Amino acid sequence: MRKMANGLLERMLVEAEQKLIPFGLLIEITHRCNFDCVHCYQAHQHHPTRAELTTADWIAVLDQARALGTFFLTISGGEMLVRRDWFAIAQHGRALGLALRMYSNGALITEQVADQMATLDPIAVEVSVYSHQSAVFEDVTQRRGSFARTLQGIKLLRERNLPVSIKTPIMQQNIDHYQALIALAEELGAYYSFDPTLFPRNDGDLTPLQYQVDLRQLAVLYQDPALYDAPCTISGQDFEAIMNAAPCGSGRRICVVDPYGEVYGCLQMLRSNGNVREQGLAEIWWHGATFQETRSKLRKDLVRCAACPGPPYCHPCMGLSLMEHGSIVGKSQIACRQNQLRYQRAQAEQGIVVAVPESAASERYQAPAQVTPLTLLSREQFRATRPPAPTE
Repeated sequence: MRKMANGLLERMLVEAEQKLIPFGLLIEITHRCNFDCVHCYQAHQHHPTRAELTTADWIAVLDQARALGTFFLTISGGEMLVRRDWFAIAQHGRALGLALRMYSNGALITEQVADQMATLDPIAVEVSVYSHQSAVFEDVTQRRGSFARTLQGIKLLRERNLPVSIKTPIMQQNIDHYQALIALAEELGAYYSFDPTLFPRNDGDLTPLQYQVDLRQLAVLYQDPALYDAPCTISGQDFEAIMNAAPCGSGRRICVVDPYGEVYGCLQMLRSNGNVREQGLAEIWWHGATFQETRSKLRKDLVRCAACPGPPYCHPCMGLSLMEHGSIVGKSQIACRQNQLRYQRAQAEQGIVVAVPESAASERYQAPAQVTPLTLLSREQFRATRPPAPTE
C-alpha cells in the first residue's frame, strides 16, 4: 500500500507541475519569533515591518488557493504560534480539505495547543532542534530555558500520537551532535532530517554564514550512510528527459505567501509576483512576472560548470542563482560543492576516486545555496521527475 500511495503522489506532483497547479502552498503567517536564533535568515524576528495579513485575509487566501487546486498547506513563521489566530487559519485550511503541515520551534506548545493541533490531524509537525545539549541549543536560540520548553512541546505532541519531525540545520555549533540527535529523535518517536545549508538574512546581512560547516566537515556528512543515500545512476535517455524538464517546482506547483501578502515561487525566489491585498491569488499565479520567467526555463537552460557531473548529482536552484547573481540561470558555488561531494560519494562506492574541483572546493564564498536536506533521499527525488507510467 505504501508503494502505491507514493506512486500516486508522484503522479499527482508531475501532473500538477505540467498543469501549473499550486499543489503546495506555504504561508508565513508571521516573521515574528520568540527565539532569536543566531543563524536565522529572518531579519525582523520580533517586530513586523508593516501590517500583517488579518485572519480574514488569510482565510481568503486559502479559499483562493483551494480554488486553484492546492492540496498541501504548510503553515510557518517566524514562529507560527506567536499569532493568536493560528488555529483559526489552520482550522479553515483543514475544513477546505487541505493536507496540513506545521513548522514550529515547539517552545509555545502547551497542553491546550497540543490538543488543538491534534484536532487538525496534520500530516506532520516539524520542530527545529539544534542540539541534544541544552547549553548548545540555547547558544543558538539565545533564550534560556528554550531547550526544555522545546522538548516538552515535542513530548506533548507525541503523547497525542501526532507525527513529529525533528529538523536540524547542521552548523559549527552542532556538527558533532547529529548521531546523538538521531538517538534523541528515536527516543521521542520522531522522524529526523539534517540540512547543512545556511542563508544570509533576507535583508542581506551575511552574519549567519559564519556558522556554516567547511568543506572537510561537509564531506564527512556525505560519507555517512545514516545521513545521505547516494543517488542512483541514470541512462542517456533519462539524462535527456531531466535536462528537458522543469528545473524545480517553483512557480509551477509551489507557491509562498509571506505575512504581508507578497507572493513568491519559493522561499529562495524572493522576488514578489504581486500582493494579495491588491490582486487575487489566481491573477498573481497566472500572470506574475517572476512566475512567467521561471516557467520559461528548462533544466538545460541553466548555467552548468565545466566540471559539473550533471544529473542525478547536480541540483541547481534558480532562486539561489537569483540571490547570488541576480539571474535565475546562474549557479551557486555552495550548491556546486555539495553536488561535487554527492558525485564523489557515488563514485567512491564504485571504487573510483574523484577529487572535488578547485572551483567548488574553495571556501571563499559570500552567498548561500539551497540543497535537498541530506536525509531526503536523492533517488526518490529523481524518481519524482519521471513522467507517470502509461496505463493500460
